[in-house]
Amino acid sequence: EKAKKAEEEKNSVKASLATAEIELLIGKQLSTRLLVSHQELVFRMAKMRKKFAQQYGFVVPEVRVADDFAIPPKSYQIKVHGTVVAEYQMRVGEIMVLLGTRDVPDLPGEEIREPAFGMRAFSVLETFAEDLKRENYTYADNMSVLLTHLSEVIRNNLPQLLSYKDMKALLERQDPEYRKLADEICTSHISYPGLQAVLKLLLAERVSIRNLHLIIEAIAEIAPHVRRTEQIVEHVRIRMAQQICGDLSEGGVLKVLRLGNRWDLAFHQSLKRDAKGEVREFDIDPRQLEEFGQDATKAIRKHLEAGERFVLVTA
Repeated sequence: EKAKKAEEEKNSVKASLATAEIELLIGKQLSTRLLVSHQELVFRMAKMRKKFAQQYGFVVPEVRVADDFAIPPKSYQIKVHGTVVAEYQMRVGEIMVLLGTRDVPDLPGEEIREPAFGMRAFSVLETFAEDLKRENYTYADNMSVLLTHLSEVIRNNLPQLLSYKDMKALLERQDPEYRKLADEICTSHISYPGLQAVLKLLLAERVSIRNLHLIIEAIAEIAPHVRRTEQIVEHVRIRMAQQICGDLSEGGVLKVLRLGNRWDLAFHQSLKRDAKGEVREFDIDPRQLEEFGQDATKAIRKHLEAGERFVLVTA
């Protein structure tokens, strides 16, 4: 009996050390609100994971959902590997009107920013939903706001969520010829952790790794000639251009936002190269970088609020 109890305690300690890869912690009041539609929450999160798998080429970990009475009652926190990466205080019982470029509706409420993209929004009581419909406003309930935010947080953290184990599982699913090719390049030119680093960099740029066989081919072409991961990724991007443009275009049209001559020149002059011509340092005045951030935010937000997908083109 004592041995059994000791074993249970040992397992309990081990369990407490295990960190969830993705965790959603919900405050007391918000949890009570969402409890009535708990099954819908589970269903929509499963649907979200399936969509990520189809879009990016690997299965993201399950989201562990838990109540946390230590956080403000109307708030939620999103953790990745045990670290809080996002949090938001929900207006429980209200709906969020997504304004875009429109004026605020003539209703009692408050203008706010939605949590996923920081776009203009307006919070109003649920009782005004029909009024908003008549005026053709787009709005979201508490659960939709939370899930959109969660989805964007996962998308921003894809590199951290692709584990070594995930990568090996993806390779195992390839045809024998591609498994053999991966073995060859990982023993001769780039290690398996090096291959994982390439995939992580692609995901950081939101490039899907679903066509892994093409990525392996591209790495095999360039790996014998370069050492740096960034150079390998650059070649892979060129080889994957058709997929990248296809994923970002709408109706065969790719919308482009140019960096502009001024900033192209500023960034080019900030690159310090070694004798071989490779970039060794990026040296730019912090004030200039802050100014660029302000300019870019203004231009990018304009497109986001119009609901447009686009790419930023640099020289």
